[in-house]
Amino acid sequence: MKKLLIISATICTCGVANALPSNWNQYAALRVGIGIMNNDIETDVLYITSTPTRYYGESEFDMSDFLLGGKIAYGLGMPIKYGRVRTELELGGMLETSTSDTGNMFIAYTPVIMDYDIKTSAYTAMLNVYFDWDLGYRLVPYVGGGIGYAYTRSDVTMHAELPNGGRMNISRNDNASNFAFQLGAGVSYAATARLTIDAGYRFTDYGGTDMEFGGTVPNNPYIESDSDIYSHEFLFGMRYSF
Repeated sequence: MKKLLIISATICTCGVANALPSNWNQYAALRVGIGIMNNDIETDVLYITSTPTRYYGESEFDMSDFLLGGKIAYGLGMPIKYGRVRTELELGGMLETSTSDTGNMFIAYTPVIMDYDIKTSAYTAMLNVYFDWDLGYRLVPYVGGGIGYAYTRSDVTMHAELPNGGRMNISRNDNASNFAFQLGAGVSYAATARLTIDAGYRFTDYGGTDMEFGGTVPNNPYIESDSDIYSHEFLFGMRYSF
């Protein structure tokens, strides 16, 4: 259904573009992003051993990793006072990130060291709006933002050495479809009448994932893990007007 909506929106946009006023323009954009992907994770664990001994604890992990991604977009621009407004449909994705952290997981009596590893990938479909501030030069500053859809996948692995000599090894993956938003600013340079080069910064919030798994029988931990996924990117790209 989401794919159908995106395709329909693109067809409708292209149809409107065929009847644009002469001072409006269409453009296609290609962007490459580098930056930091962040996972803020809160984890609650209940673990009952065969003794039985109950361990309960909670911990927070703030993890980050290098991000590399790409985006393509189709947009329309129209002149207004002091500049131009651009609206665009943008599709984006990134290479899988991988990060890990270590912390004290169980806080009852004896702390237990927990190793937490997570791999994350994300894909977005965004509707963006930008304002280009015309200063009378080829170099044009802009600000903008967008809202849309984000699909995220998280692969989680947790390891812990327990006080009784046992070891806890847990793996889980989760997919999530979330509302996403982004804010950014940058500058563009009109290299030719049709080709524009731009560079900027963007903050994107992809939503998060909520995982619940396991049980309370001996040696089978019950775990709740909630994560918030967001990124800080520096984008470099080009726009071609037609």
